[in-house]
Amino acid sequence: MIESLDENTPGVIPTVRISGTAKYAGVIETGVQIGDFSSIGSAPLTITIASALGTTGPIAINAAIGAPVAGAEFTIVVGGLQPDAAWDATVRSTPIVVGSGLVNFDGSLNRTLNLPAGLEAGAHSITVTSTNADGSAFSAVLYFRVSATGTLLAVSSTPIALLANTGADLTTPAFLAGGLLLAGIALAGVTVYRRRTA
Repeated sequence: MIESLDENTPGVIPTVRISGTAKYAGVIETGVQIGDFSSIGSAPLTITIASALGTTGPIAINAAIGAPVAGAEFTIVVGGLQPDAAWDATVRSTPIVVGSGLVNFDGSLNRTLNLPAGLEAGAHSITVTSTNADGSAFSAVLYFRVSATGTLLAVSSTPIALLANTGADLTTPAFLAGGLLLAGIALAGVTVYRRRTA
């Protein structure tokens, strides 16, 4: 839910309050416009949505540790991209393109895709590529590890080293021990208008 606060209070800068149950984690670049019907000002706004484990990122696997990997959903939530730019999502080590398309007109990308079946035991990654609003290349990577029985062993924002039998990553500080059942809100834009007061 998005609420504008103090929009009718003269001399007080209005604020925006965002609340709700999280679904995704990520960083969203958007903006705020404030106006009194005679003039409008705007300012950039960065919204950072953290997971329950305190990590953020544009890619999230929506499966718990120990759940089957084949067909598991993962989400992509990105802002600040070039409108209508091409994007794709690739699962490696053997590259498999699992999704592609065009960025939304407002520069946002919000997609839910599925991991492919048949991934071998070991380390893998999901890479999302596109173009930033300034024309530079955008790339985001999420790493994960698959067990010999095809279940999720680990998820990390950095490359995953060898795992012990417990599935705990002994060398990567950014290891996410609980999987990425993440919370968040995907926002394409926020607008707040100040009404003219007598």
